[in-house]
Amino acid sequence: MKSLQILFFLFTAFTGLFSQTSGERVFIHTDRKVYASSDTVHFKAYLNNPTTRASKSNRLFLCLLDPAGKPAVDFNSPVEKYQAAGALVLPDSLTEGEYRLVAYTDQMEDGSPRDAWSGKLFIRENVFPGLLISLKLDAKWYVPGESAQLSIQIIYQDGKPFSDGQFAYLACKNGVPYQNGISKTDQNGNDSFLVRIPGSQEEGLITVAVNTQFDKLSGSASILIPAGGMPVTLDFFPEGGFLVEKLNSKIAFRASDCEGNPFPFEGVILNSKNIPVDNIKSSDLGIGCFSITAKALDSLKVKITKPAGIDKIFFLPKIQNKGVQLKLAKRNAESLDFIIRSNDPAKGLQLLAKAISGGQTISTFTLDLVDSLSIQVPIVGISGESVGIILIRNDGQVVAQRTVWLGQPSPGIIIGSESGKGKKVELNNVCLAIMSPGGNPLAGTFSISVYDAVMSPEWNREPDIRSWSLLGLIANALPPGYFSDPPAVDWDLIDNLMLSLVPDITLNRTPTALVESFRNRLLKYFKPGPLESLVLQFHKDRFFNEYLLSAKPNLPSFIKNNQKYFQELGVLPGKLTPDDRIRQQLEIGVPILSIIRSIKPYTLTDNQIYFSKGKNSLEYPKGALFIIDGAEKGYKVDVLSYFSPFDIATIKVTEKISDILKYSADAGGLVLITTKKAQPDSGAGSSKPKNLFNPTLFWSPLTETKSSAPVNLSIPRPVLKTTWRMIIQGVDEKGNFLESRLLF
Repeated sequence: MKSLQILFFLFTAFTGLFSQTSGERVFIHTDRKVYASSDTVHFKAYLNNPTTRASKSNRLFLCLLDPAGKPAVDFNSPVEKYQAAGALVLPDSLTEGEYRLVAYTDQMEDGSPRDAWSGKLFIRENVFPGLLISLKLDAKWYVPGESAQLSIQIIYQDGKPFSDGQFAYLACKNGVPYQNGISKTDQNGNDSFLVRIPGSQEEGLITVAVNTQFDKLSGSASILIPAGGMPVTLDFFPEGGFLVEKLNSKIAFRASDCEGNPFPFEGVILNSKNIPVDNIKSSDLGIGCFSITAKALDSLKVKITKPAGIDKIFFLPKIQNKGVQLKLAKRNAESLDFIIRSNDPAKGLQLLAKAISGGQTISTFTLDLVDSLSIQVPIVGISGESVGIILIRNDGQVVAQRTVWLGQPSPGIIIGSESGKGKKVELNNVCLAIMSPGGNPLAGTFSISVYDAVMSPEWNREPDIRSWSLLGLIANALPPGYFSDPPAVDWDLIDNLMLSLVPDITLNRTPTALVESFRNRLLKYFKPGPLESLVLQFHKDRFFNEYLLSAKPNLPSFIKNNQKYFQELGVLPGKLTPDDRIRQQLEIGVPILSIIRSIKPYTLTDNQIYFSKGKNSLEYPKGALFIIDGAEKGYKVDVLSYFSPFDIATIKVTEKISDILKYSADAGGLVLITTKKAQPDSGAGSSKPKNLFNPTLFWSPLTETKSSAPVNLSIPRPVLKTTWRMIIQGVDEKGNFLESRLLF
């Protein structure tokens, strides 16, 4: 009887913990990921509470953080029907670099900054460099003491080689220069050079920056050299969430580099005495798993052996001397079988187990755990894509949690042609519908973006809405669109990411009086550290050449196909005019007489300039007349001694009779000079180009599909000749998050 009373108490307490909505989540879909200052960022927000598939929020807050982590733009929007939409206008004062957009709601303000959504945007200047630089390495990895060979190719915007062009390079570790040099390209615009990898094992980034300039044209590029000492992150996910002494545990891991990209590796597991226990190897996505039995007072760690040169040791989670283990034993189409074990059988544990799917409780178990027992969770007919199990003690402590992806057929977005089946889908001929696994149309709400895939590439590996809904904070472990169109379902890979994943249900928080506002805590949480600041600077330096120059179609073809369009917008540097060359010569101090000779050859006789005819010409008996700021200054070149090249704004030369007769009947030509004093630089401070180019062709934050018929999209005909990317994200009538993408 006493045992039944305890179990009843546990059930009541457990139910109360989940009786209120909590664990609010938000996802932001922006119309693209690359912008320019003064652009408009269009967004759509999807809110849901994992427990109820609903939201109690009334307001959405957005904050755009600059590369230093300081607020650049703040915005808030009302929430209606668990969604919000709006637009952020970017100030024209924003400088180029990687920014972070953070979103949260009024229901998150008593929680952790980790609850907030964040995504990366790149703000770049809307001008193409005159010279395009490609950098490549001769290997994938280097060890300290080696030399990396870099191949370089420099071309003009039209794709022609930058022949015999000089360039400078600078190698840095953690932003500190340690090697530099100057070299020249060959007739094909190619060259190669060696960069030494420092012998120090100090953790840090090795980068190489290249710069070149010719007349008015310039170009720059940077590359990261992957080498020993490069920061690597290795996260561990024990099945059930904890590593328990004496119990054999399955542990998944995920490795990523300093930019968040997958880091494939091989390594060895060591115990506290540095004795090898087992070997591990990741997949190409840096993900894998191993099984191990933890011993008392041991400290397990991983040493990466391949690639070589990484000295950092990665420690596994702390071993619990007393605990509970939750393991998936068997799965089939009807049920999931779990085994629950305790490493302290002398003391029984009263536990409650709850199985959740699609925000709904599908099974509840009251357990009296002594050594081990099993539970079976029926899954036939459930609506969710995953099932989560959570175990809780009578004091409210969660002792284990686990999520399992079912991999069942889910609703999908069908993109077709308005003309009917079998017709090729074209950009101006698109319709869409949502279909259930059984082929029945469903209603839903979506945000749709169509944008230029060349100038706004997918550069930041951020998850789509479906990956986010299934995997939460670790959704970026998989490529965007993985769940929507997987090349092959990799059950083990996905299951590894869910071994420690908390089911889509969150324990209530007790609101407390906070010393700081939630926004201030967000700013502290997202403030970049020294290493992240180095990465952000590197991203800024290499963004154009890494992501835009390598786009398809390649950038020279893209520019050539749209040259007239871009020139009208002022985003292409035009050809160097004679006046531009003269201005450049004056700015670097070329003597005035030398500049006049470069405009029109002359002979200097009796301190006078004679152009084509020379002295004693019957037609032009005198030399050239100097006109400075509109006033006649005579024929002698001595008048130029009163001026420095830096004082001069423009120089013109003419032999036209109509021009000469305005001042003299017998001058051999005119040298027209305007000083900066007479013609001040009216354009000072206003050289920043206008950002008129908009890569977004179509944006609809609220497209509704109905179960009766597909929706036709009115996408305007593009002027730009490029590859267009369409991204559709949204939620169907049953609360399932869906995503699809297509290139045109």
